This record gives sequence, C-alpha cells and structure tokens, in this order.
Amino acid sequence: MYYLGCPECGETVFGDKEVCPYCGFAGFGEYKRQKEHELNNLQDKLNARQPASGEAGGHAYVDLGLPSGTLWATCNIGAKAPMDYGKYFAWGETAPKKDWTCYNWENYKYCNGTHNSITKYCDRKQYGNKGFTDKLKALEPADDAAVALWGDEWRMPTYNDATELLQHCKCDIIRLNDFDVCRFTGSNGNYLLLPAAGHLGPIDDGIGKYGRYWLSSIGTSQPDYVWCIFSNSENCGLTDEHRRYGLTIRPVCVRTRPTSRTNQDTPGLKPIGPLTE
Repeated sequence: MYYLGCPECGETVFGDKEVCPYCGFAGFGEYKRQKEHELNNLQDKLNARQPASGEAGGHAYVDLGLPSGTLWATCNIGAKAPMDYGKYFAWGETAPKKDWTCYNWENYKYCNGTHNSITKYCDRKQYGNKGFTDKLKALEPADDAAVALWGDEWRMPTYNDATELLQHCKCDIIRLNDFDVCRFTGSNGNYLLLPAAGHLGPIDDGIGKYGRYWLSSIGTSQPDYVWCIFSNSENCGLTDEHRRYGLTIRPVCVRTRPTSRTNQDTPGLKPIGPLTE
C-alpha cells in the first residue's frame, strides 16, 4: 500500500512513513501496517472468487452475458490481481505520473497548462488553445492506455460499453474492512469486481471509499471533462471528471463472445454462486 489517508488529519501519505508528515501522528506506521494486513486478507478472499472466462494477450477476461458479447478484463491496468488498484493515468496518457502532485493541468499532455488551453480532443473553441478544435470525441488508439500497454486485443471501454454494463448487470457495493468494492453481476451469474481505487489529484483521492474508472469518451458538458464509471458506498453509475486527474482503467477485450450463442453455450464459462461477504 504505497499511499494511505492519515486517520487523524485525512491527508494522503505516500511511501513508508512512520509518522504523518502533515499532522505528526506518531502511530501512522502501525496504522498503515494494520490496514495493509486487512487489505491483503480482503484481496485474497475476493481475488480467489473472481471468475475468468478466458485470456487475451496474457490478460484474463470475464463474460457477463452482455447482449453485445463484450468481455471485461478481470484486473485494472498495472494490477496483478482483481483487487489490486493498479496504475493511475490522466485521460489520454499512456504512462502513469511520478506521484499524485503531478496530476494537474501544468503536467497534462494535451493542454498548455490550463483547462481552457486544450490541444487535442476539443470540440469547443473556448476550451481550445487559441481557439483550437478538432471535433474528436473519443480516444485514438495511440492515446489509449489499454492498447499501448496490453496490446491490440484490448482497449479502454466506451460510454456505450459502460452503459450496457450498468443496464444489464446488477450493481451492488461490498464493504469489507472499510474498503469498498463495486460488483457487477451478469445474467449468467458471473461478476466483475471494481475496487474503490479513488483518484489521484489535488484533492482527497478517496482510496478505498469510491471508484473512478476512465472511459474513452469525452463528456457532454465540456471537453475538459471525460466520462467515467463511478461508485461510492451506496451506488454506481456514470459521471464526468477532469481529464487531468489520475484514474484507474479497466479494459475491455476487442474480441467478443458470439452473440448468437446463449450464455450457457460460451466455451469455458462456468457461472458461480454469489459472493459471501
């Protein structure tokens, strides 16, 4: 656990600190070790139960029985197991930044230092650098972190992918040891686990409390915002977020389950029972 909120002041502390550098809480090191132990137990329990229907390019996917046949990855980019948070990316960037302080407009790839100086993916001149527009509404493959890091068999999900997930799966929030997990259960009994990885940026990152997962589509309100899947302690849905923030990514597979098959006919797919909290 590289970063954790201090229980005394709420500030996010990075690295192996024994004392909180913000408020001087002397028990931070012990608190962190306790939370790491709790998180490891939670991860072991949930990782063992995440169903997988197959692999593409060395990464596992799960078939949720969606009408389109879309197959969702069982892990975030940079994660070794379903409950690992993985890496955080600013939208349209294919490499994580040094630390949370770098997720700002000054360090964002596609602007000149401000939210209204965007240099790519801009459909409104008042947000473009010197009035720039390009009418691009979704990421090109070169700017898709899933393509760049996992290969051509994967991509970031679109707004339509996420809408289908929400409409055709049951969503519920699992809370174990103060860590939240969003679970999408498909019609075939398989499910997808999205841990509450929060986000990295200039405000409270909410790690363990809420989830934010990038989609490849620009938001409808203004081009400095981008669509993402969100979850909190009560529900899940779609929202838009500043593209400069560092969010996690859960890819979808380019290949799909043949939609002419029934869910029960999917090779290698064995629906499992409900998760016991």
